[in-house]
Amino acid sequence: MRASLTDLCLLLTLPSLSLAFPSTNYANLQVHDPAIVQNSGKYYAFSTGGLLNYWKADSISGPWAHQGTVFSSAPNINNPGKTDLWAPDLHQVNGLYYLYYAASNFGSQTSVIGLATSSSLNVGSWTDHGAVISSPGSTSPYTITNAIDPNLIVTPSGSAYLNWGSFWADIWQVPLQSGLATPGSASSAKMISEDPSGNRPEEGSYMSYHAPYYYLWVSHGQCCGFNANALPAAGTEYKIIVGRSTSVTGPFLDQSGKDMAQGGGTTIMGSNGNVYAPGGQGVVTAADGTDILYYHYLDKSVSLNDGDTRLGYNHISYSNGWPVLS
Repeated sequence: MRASLTDLCLLLTLPSLSLAFPSTNYANLQVHDPAIVQNSGKYYAFSTGGLLNYWKADSISGPWAHQGTVFSSAPNINNPGKTDLWAPDLHQVNGLYYLYYAASNFGSQTSVIGLATSSSLNVGSWTDHGAVISSPGSTSPYTITNAIDPNLIVTPSGSAYLNWGSFWADIWQVPLQSGLATPGSASSAKMISEDPSGNRPEEGSYMSYHAPYYYLWVSHGQCCGFNANALPAAGTEYKIIVGRSTSVTGPFLDQSGKDMAQGGGTTIMGSNGNVYAPGGQGVVTAADGTDILYYHYLDKSVSLNDGDTRLGYNHISYSNGWPVLS
């Protein structure tokens, strides 16, 4: 999508945690919108596309061995995109893996977020639970939001929330009932991040917890469809912004103190060198207890084609409660 002059001004005035971004570590895997979990030192990476391919490795840097797909046939959802699934989000809760995913068409609000579960992550072990939410729905906020890019966050006390959204009405959150397959009342949903400019270029939210803060990470800008001979204005391509809160429901403030629901967000990773348009991010905790930010990006020295996005990562440390990448 094309950015307006207002979009560009707002994009370029987002605060940054650093004037220079750290080098990206290439994880030797081509993925888009990755989701990664770690269990007993083994890493599992899931990617947008088809029936959700996934891989396994002894290290986040690879090498990765392809395991198969989550589904052997289209899941039980009502959407024309159900054989080309997007944006997996995976978490282990009480010994069970919950994998949320989306089905849609690019640029469409006709979207569904679905759920599958597994106790082992083995191919063939996944149970299809169908749709969790869809858009456009009959009640707000489902009438105005886009039901893609799901993200589960479970608090230390066991309360669960689903974050979602892309363009349209930005990023929203709704409590989940026990079983994590049914949302609470529509009236309990709230917006947690908004860019009020132009086409609202926010999506791919991910929430992580490092006491005492919840961190809301959001992909901001143009994700895809780049022409190497006519790139968008610098700073309007994908980047990763972040805010923090001591409450899972916000408000999430950036480093300057601005609420992300009012256009805030501190840029923590953006294009640099040959790294272009990083986004689709998440956080995984390594076996040693440290956190890792992972994301997809394009390598300008190789290709800017959508199908050539790579898995990158940086280690996270925390300084005065703010994430620092290395």
